[in-house]
Amino acid sequence: MHDLRLVGLIEGEAAKLSPHGSEVWALFESAAELNEPGAPELVAALPDLERRWRALSRRDSYTIKRLIKLHKGRVMANALEDGCSDGRFASEWRWRTVIEAAYWKDEEAGYPVDLDMTGEDALRRLVV
Repeated sequence: MHDLRLVGLIEGEAAKLSPHGSEVWALFESAAELNEPGAPELVAALPDLERRWRALSRRDSYTIKRLIKLHKGRVMANALEDGCSDGRFASEWRWRTVIEAAYWKDEEAGYPVDLDMTGEDALRRLVV
C-alpha cells in the first residue's frame, strides 16, 4: 500500500466526524506534532484533550480511535520507508494498520472480527 492511499483513507475517516469530533481530531493532530515524550506543551494539553474525547459521541470516539491507529501506522511506515531501501516493509506495515483499524470498526459495530481479513477486505470495511 502506498502512503497516498493511506492518507486518502485517513481523510475519509475524518470526514465521518461530527463538527465537534472534527475539533477534537484537530487537537489530536496538533498533539501528535508535539509528540516528544515529556514535551511540556504536550503534557499540558493532555488533560483537556482527554476530557474532550470522553465527551464525544460513541461513534466519534471510535472513529478517532481508528484515526489515531491509522495516523500512528502511517508515521511508523514512513519511518520504515526512510530506513530501508525496500519499500515492501512500509507497505506491509500500512496494510497491517488498515486491517487492525477494520477490526476495531467491526468490534464497534458488534460484528465478529474476521482474523483472516485481507487488506482489500479491510479497505472495503472502512470505506462503508
